[in-house]
Amino acid sequence: MVPAERRPNRKQRRRSKAIALRANGIPIASASARRVTGLAGKLHEGLAENAKNALLAYQARLGKCSRAGLEVCGFDKDLGMMVVVFKSDSRMQPEEVMRVLKSTMSEHKSNLSHRSSIGLGIANLSFVIRLDSSKGPIIALVCRNAFSHELALASYAIEIGHNVVSVGWNQGCEASTFPTKESLLGQLNDAKAMKSGGLMATNVRKVLSIGGNSLIKPKVPRILYKNSNGDVISRPLANHIDRHKWADKGKYSMAKTIQTFANNQASLVDQYFHRVQEIYIKYVPIYLESRGWAKEAVHNSLESIAASLLTTTLKVSNYKQIGIHRDPPTPLFAAVCGHTNYIVKDGDFVRTSNGGNLFLADGMIRLDYSPRDLILFDGNFAHGISNISNPSGIGRKIERFSIITFSRWGKEKMKKAGNYTGFGKYLHK
Repeated sequence: MVPAERRPNRKQRRRSKAIALRANGIPIASASARRVTGLAGKLHEGLAENAKNALLAYQARLGKCSRAGLEVCGFDKDLGMMVVVFKSDSRMQPEEVMRVLKSTMSEHKSNLSHRSSIGLGIANLSFVIRLDSSKGPIIALVCRNAFSHELALASYAIEIGHNVVSVGWNQGCEASTFPTKESLLGQLNDAKAMKSGGLMATNVRKVLSIGGNSLIKPKVPRILYKNSNGDVISRPLANHIDRHKWADKGKYSMAKTIQTFANNQASLVDQYFHRVQEIYIKYVPIYLESRGWAKEAVHNSLESIAASLLTTTLKVSNYKQIGIHRDPPTPLFAAVCGHTNYIVKDGDFVRTSNGGNLFLADGMIRLDYSPRDLILFDGNFAHGISNISNPSGIGRKIERFSIITFSRWGKEKMKKAGNYTGFGKYLHK
């Protein structure tokens, strides 16, 4: 009689798991590292709760079912858009902005549905949001049907390109949400997240600890590990963001990437980006002039602005959200488009989930868009993507894909809220 095979004990199971993880290039955290991570996670949970409460307090100030500070003020013939005026006294105070950064927001029981194109009665119409008056500084331009149906399909080819080359980012920024014990330790089992921080098993011998580098500045968690030479290394380790910055030149350009796996789509993708840049440059003069720039200065800068445009692709999901953040200070807007959480069904664009909408946290204004639309908005306003909810229940991963075009022209280092005017040294050039 053949004896029954004995089940491996706990030590043997851990060893087998460690061997399997290392075979996939994933480092192993020691038991002490996991304990320290638990403490760091609790600390960040407290910070996340404070940020959530600050966001709820701001919503309460505006009113749950209120459009306070928002008003539709007619039609702008020059732009061919409806005009929405947002009153500056309804904005967040600078200290409020700094408190809500990195937090996430669910649309459930929020006032975003009321503070949107649908709530304002201008659904499916292009509109411009201005500050304080119908001739005030432009905050956002919502361009409906900017792409034809066929051209909008290029977004799906671009997503495939993103999946091929994206490593992501996990070394910290405002968009990285507050880390928890689960999210930090989970990255050690995520080869893509580890690769983005250069933390593969080939150069990490042992993880010593994961946590805040300081009780005074705990927002930036760090990982402490021994490398293959036995040296102790400390580096940032924030929640992983699946984003990719496409170089404007060189072998990592999007066009060459698309050609390698979908050559028949390369021409469509090229047309898509030509259209994005065309719309971007079209609205630069009126945007800057609305903020006090001299016409001559704007005209003389258009060529350098066009040459400074870069593209980032971003993928979030119901398991991996993105925090409220501000873009690096620049005098210009960001252009946002893509199929978000839509799929193509029977030739039409169909939304697969609730939430996942772009919104201005500073103003609590939802800027929802379809695959055929394009949004231009001031990234210096704190903004985010509302939490994606799964209508079919727990377990299914739902992703959202977007394409962001921005300019490096006049870009400055990050500043605290209220310390950037958007004019800089380029105003009178």
